[in-house]
Amino acid sequence: MIKYSIIILMLFLVSCSSTPKSGIKDDYIIAIREKDGRDININAINAEVYLNDEFIGNCDGRGCYKIKLKDDKYTVRIEAKGYKSLEKQITIINGGGLKPIFLELEPTEETELKLEYIKTVKDPDRKIELYEGYLKKNPDVFVWDIHHELSGLYGAKNNSKFKYHKNIIFKNAIMDGYSLECLTGWYIKDKKWDKALIYLKRYISDSKYKYLKAVCMIAIGDIYSKHKDNPKEARTYYKKIADSKDKDNKEYIALAKARLEKLSK
Repeated sequence: MIKYSIIILMLFLVSCSSTPKSGIKDDYIIAIREKDGRDININAINAEVYLNDEFIGNCDGRGCYKIKLKDDKYTVRIEAKGYKSLEKQITIINGGGLKPIFLELEPTEETELKLEYIKTVKDPDRKIELYEGYLKKNPDVFVWDIHHELSGLYGAKNNSKFKYHKNIIFKNAIMDGYSLECLTGWYIKDKKWDKALIYLKRYISDSKYKYLKAVCMIAIGDIYSKHKDNPKEARTYYKKIADSKDKDNKEYIALAKARLEKLSK
């Protein structure tokens, strides 16, 4: 009987010794993240940390704040410019070792419409949503970077959206060289003219995207004229744009007419 009592007592002592006393403070890291687990935006790196409504410091460059806490209940609040205030109740029980406390911040609607914020978003679908939201709120604003990135994000996912954003670029940036090279899979830049022609001819059948079509027709004419020694074929493509009666397309009509005139000399 005594033998068993000693064993039970020893087990009890071991279990108690492995549990920290409630008065001992252990290291914890308050780590803030973007909503849905995305990396924290730079605007929140200097976020203010409050413990039980008392300001205790700012997060570091990693979005973290190290703190010692003993077993108890706490209210943690994070205030960060451009993000909604976040408050969370935490309970520390049997602490021990360095442990993270993850908090997810949600950007304000105003922040989500700022380009500097949207550019930091890594999830492609979320970035598309935010860029499209920005364009909806600013219908009269042309930002080359937005349309260029959206055309890349849509890519093979949505060919109509890809062509739509390329069309907007060519409407506002006449014969934009970089966008034209992208359209051909960089074959123009590499001087692989036959492959470039294959790519360009993909976009000339859809009159819905008239600026995209005009760019491709003129670029095809340029390849035939300058690199394939085929002025007759070049003239065919230039003429299709030069003969257009579309007043909104006057810049490209003028370019096509100028090229036709040069061929005639």
